[in-house]
Amino acid sequence: IAIVDRPSSGQSVIGINSPIQLKPGSPNAIPASVMGSVLGGGFSSRLMQNLREKYGFTYGAGGGVSADRLVGSFRASASVRNEKTDSAVGQFLHEFNRIRNERASDTEVTSLKNYMSGGFARSLENPGTIAGFALNVARYKLPKDYYRNYLTQLNAVTAADVQAMANAYVPVNNLIITIVGNAKEIAKGLDAYG
Repeated sequence: IAIVDRPSSGQSVIGINSPIQLKPGSPNAIPASVMGSVLGGGFSSRLMQNLREKYGFTYGAGGGVSADRLVGSFRASASVRNEKTDSAVGQFLHEFNRIRNERASDTEVTSLKNYMSGGFARSLENPGTIAGFALNVARYKLPKDYYRNYLTQLNAVTAADVQAMANAYVPVNNLIITIVGNAKEIAKGLDAYG
């Protein structure tokens, strides 16, 4: 854990990151993105339901995975009240372990796949998005029909796939946790985490 001391902060900004090996267009790219959405990709995601709805630590929490041709990334973040910084870090770690060890329900996975499908469909209304897709096909050497088949591949992702992707891409030991906040108020409670 690295703390960036900002004595005037009433909140702590928590960023959790780790490099992962996930390439654009790989067979795991779409299932991993569904897993990322289940974990932290929207209002119904596990991080949001835990840190905001259950505990009231934050207005918003999120996370997910990003594919890259060199080094992909796992990330999660939230801004929380100073006095709840250590508790929030604990709940992040709890959710990382939970998604690895507890299979998501079919309803949870279907709901987030529907959300992602809707977002994909809406994105096609923007000519810049379509140009970006064409650029991605060339840059990452994706199959020419990659985006044409995206929704079919997205629909095929199961709860078992989500758990497998969590075990492949949600690290529990190789995390870089950076917190910007009032060190005097938050540091002691973080000793348990590193």
